[in-house]
Amino acid sequence: FTALAALPLQAPDACVAELDRAVTQLGLRGALLFSNINGTALSDPSFWPLYARTEELGVPLFVHPITPVNIDAMQRHRLVPVVGFLFDTSLAALELVYAGVMERFPKLRIVLGNLGGTIPYIAGRADLAYTLYPELQGTLKEMPSTYLRRMYFETAGMPDVEAVMLAIRFAGADHVLLGTDYPQQIADVSGTLRMIQSLPIEVPQQERIPGLNAAALLSID
Repeated sequence: FTALAALPLQAPDACVAELDRAVTQLGLRGALLFSNINGTALSDPSFWPLYARTEELGVPLFVHPITPVNIDAMQRHRLVPVVGFLFDTSLAALELVYAGVMERFPKLRIVLGNLGGTIPYIAGRADLAYTLYPELQGTLKEMPSTYLRRMYFETAGMPDVEAVMLAIRFAGADHVLLGTDYPQQIADVSGTLRMIQSLPIEVPQQERIPGLNAAALLSID
């Protein structure tokens, strides 16, 4: 077992020092971000020093979904966790790409919760928008999907084989990590493991998803 650092994200200037302490003194293997920080996007320049130090340390950052800024249309039926979290994760990932964070920090390793929200499904649309909207054109050296494929996708709360297969086809089985959401209400550890064992992929790839991919990402021998 290992852990990720909790950073003082409401005070970006303090994040670098805390990440340093957590990794170099406490032996933690990365840090946690939220999909927005009190309404501030992860692409905000105030977080860029954190990304630079994260690259230097060679540790990943896990983006955990949080309540979106505007939930007026999600007040009933538990729609915030059902879809709001997925949308906010998608927004965070696209902000990191379109704002140039993933390009400026090419070694930055971002892990997205819940299979990246909608990212594997809408990556083609993100590329299409880049080619058609003048305000986006020329801001990146590569197409948006190139940067999105560098991210990692964990499976918590996403029990559908086809959804996981979409993430695998998009980013590769080596970029998909077991997630369970335990001990949340929506967690299903045994069901998630059975789902992974039923994936129609080669056994060596299948066997990497429950732990070996994470071990490599977290530099665990």
